[in-house]
Amino acid sequence: MASISGSLGAIAAFTASVTWAFASARYAQAAESAGGVRVNLLRALAAAGLWLSALAIVQGPAALVAVDAQHTLLLAGSIACSYALGDAVFYAAAKRAGISVALAVATVYPLWAALYGAIFRAEAFGALRVLGLLGCVVGVAALLVQTHTNRLNARGGATLGIALALLTSLFWAGNAVCLKLGAEGLTLYQANAVRFSFGALLLLAQLPIKRDLAPAPVATPLAGPTGHARVDPWQLARRLWLPLLADTGLGSICFAYGITHTDLALGATLSSLSPLVALPIAAAMGSERVTWGKVLAVSLTVGSVVLLVAAAG
Repeated sequence: MASISGSLGAIAAFTASVTWAFASARYAQAAESAGGVRVNLLRALAAAGLWLSALAIVQGPAALVAVDAQHTLLLAGSIACSYALGDAVFYAAAKRAGISVALAVATVYPLWAALYGAIFRAEAFGALRVLGLLGCVVGVAALLVQTHTNRLNARGGATLGIALALLTSLFWAGNAVCLKLGAEGLTLYQANAVRFSFGALLLLAQLPIKRDLAPAPVATPLAGPTGHARVDPWQLARRLWLPLLADTGLGSICFAYGITHTDLALGATLSSLSPLVALPIAAAMGSERVTWGKVLAVSLTVGSVVLLVAAAG
């Protein structure tokens, strides 16, 4: 039974990376005009509404109160490392270094999560697992960076962008670790309802209310900081409804289940493969040219995933 649960966890973790491959590009595009805080606030509000409603229907409101302080703090730390801080830093990195380059650097976060699991939770971290994890990280990074070297060189502030992407990787590793610890003993409804409720509160606190939410003649805008245009929240929601559904619904289920039903090395790595998923989609759409270098990078990553899963067995 445990092996079945672990296999389902691995499938769920990879499915989370598929949903993020689709949603992240749409979010990053929207963040260029609306700002990262507003995009993530919309994500958190949509997710909080969805999961609080689901919790109330399936388990009843008392299930939310039943979550103790330790679990609550860990889940709050998880969402702070992702929606409230990590993703905002990622958007800043993507603006300076490019989406793909920033994602390639941030993708090293499974290394930090796996090291935590090995050092503090005595999770298996043998030679095969090390090779598989490193192969995944190197393959994904090579896949992205080789395509965007010229774009990276043409951008100003690229060094700062890479530094911010590395900081993002630490936040995302913290998200995986905090979720792993905070969701233990809880249902998916409880864990996600607590996480996203805190995410919405933390992001609301970041909004510069006096300056950016000033009254407008037609409607109250969801305005960004200086440098971002004012954006109607309903218009933004209509623009992002499909990635919101994929991310906050299916993606959050799969990520939480995958991280809690596998060890950190496997779950964090499989949930970080969105760039691998994005390449064939872009190639099929004609927006990405396939080269031998990309084929080798994909082959390395796929082979490393197989090695990693086999080592987990």
